[in-house]
Amino acid sequence: PVAPAQTFVEDKKEEVATATQTTTQPEEENKLHIDPFIDKLTTEERAQFFDVFVNRNMGKIGTIPVYKINGNNNQFFPAVFVHLNRVRNLISDSLLSKIYKEIGKE
Repeated sequence: PVAPAQTFVEDKKEEVATATQTTTQPEEENKLHIDPFIDKLTTEERAQFFDVFVNRNMGKIGTIPVYKINGNNNQFFPAVFVHLNRVRNLISDSLLSKIYKEIGKE
């Protein structure tokens, strides 16, 4: 069975493909909005984030909860830093920095 987050992402990819084919709006206006945090990520950071924290392609990481797209992630961001030693080799410094900035917003 396909995970709900994966299905959501696949549906959004299809929406992007359709929107790209049918609009002539500037790129920024045509940008796909998935989630307030995910929208801030570059393409590479987004791929890393989904692999590690949403789809769990790298396996379970300590007690870090699965990131909930458009959900309450108040426990997610601090948990990443509790398990910093386990994630720092899985994600880029730029992604780690953006996750760190989210802690201050809660």
